Amino acid sequence: MVTMFTGMVAMLLGIVTASFLPISLSNLDGFLWLVSVLPILTVVLCCSVLKRRSLSLSCGLYCFGVAVGVFYAYSISQSVLLAEHEGELIELEGVVTALPRTERRYGKPLQRFELDVTSTRWPVSSRQMRRVKLSWSTDLSLKAGEHWRLRAKLKRPRGFANPGGNDYQLHLLLNRIDATGYVKWGKQLDADQRMPSSWQTLPALLNGRLSALRQSLGEKLAQQTTDLKNARFVRALAIGDGAALTSDDWML
Repeated sequence: MVTMFTGMVAMLLGIVTASFLPISLSNLDGFLWLVSVLPILTVVLCCSVLKRRSLSLSCGLYCFGVAVGVFYAYSISQSVLLAEHEGELIELEGVVTALPRTERRYGKPLQRFELDVTSTRWPVSSRQMRRVKLSWSTDLSLKAGEHWRLRAKLKRPRGFANPGGNDYQLHLLLNRIDATGYVKWGKQLDADQRMPSSWQTLPALLNGRLSALRQSLGEKLAQQTTDLKNARFVRALAIGDGAALTSDDWML
């Protein structure tokens, strides 16, 4: 008989296996059809050929785990920017999250931040995205928790998957990034200009409040640790902000 522990291990191994499959946004539908029937076929074949019920159930649970992993990837892909809207100017409303960073590029300030989307205003045919990763060449200083209306040119998550290296596309998808791009125009929204709150916008609003709290704590830490040589480590450990860490710091 298959114990509960054995079944859980088999299913967990299946989910882990799914994370190593060469799945991308372009071939996800093919994997979806495959894993939909794979657990059933495995159980039937093992029962009829091997005549061992326990082994067939373990194999079936393993394949079910693979199916769960692939279906999870499919659920993530349902809010990714549609291919036909790549490069178009899209108007979004949302909340700034993930501690905005200011860099210098070509002598000009560049803001990098994430926006938890509460509304996709235009084009009408664009699907509702959850989160976008943006850059904006502006003198404005964005803060976590602020509400903005932005017009940005977006592209679908993509990146290189070198053997032994990081899969940037997978990294974006696992962090629920549905598009990346750069901002062409933006306007901060007052309380009376924002969309009415609803259960659909609640996750974005909560994430914005938590990010604002992190940024506030970070600013207070910066004031208290101005004379501390390793203040960047305190900030990274306290609020999870590793922006000031160097490549050598990550090797420690």
